Amino acid sequence: MLPKLVVRTLRSANKRCIAKFLWNFGVKGMRSEAQRGLRPSGCCQSPKDAAHFSHEHA
Repeated sequence: MLPKLVVRTLRSANKRCIAKFLWNFGVKGMRSEAQRGLRPSGCCQSPKDAAHFSHEHA
């Protein structure tokens, strides 16, 4: 079912939209995580990472 949905989406969607989505969430996303020094999974294991992702503002 999922492969059919992917193929249908790729055939029917605007090619520029697909390219922008892949650029923003693929290339730029991986690049920004590498620059921030995070693991690809983005999970917070160390206290330093947990403090970085804290939503509380001082």
